[in-house]
Amino acid sequence: MSEPKCLSTVDVARKFGVSRNTVKRWAQEGRIQAAGQNARGWRYYLFTDIEVLLAQCLSGGASQDGPEKPQDEQL
Repeated sequence: MSEPKCLSTVDVARKFGVSRNTVKRWAQEGRIQAAGQNARGWRYYLFTDIEVLLAQCLSGGASQDGPEKPQDEQL
């Protein structure tokens, strides 16, 4: 069975071992970006994006507070 291409807020929370409110806060702070919202307004996240962030956290590339907020690229 293959992994879903999109994850709900609850799915992301389970992967990181945090509450869904933490995932929502990370999204509001810009630490993670939702791929979109469904008709009910529920956010969803791309599986590949979350896997990259999870790998960064596991490798020590992110703080204990979750994924780092991406910095704006300067031209």
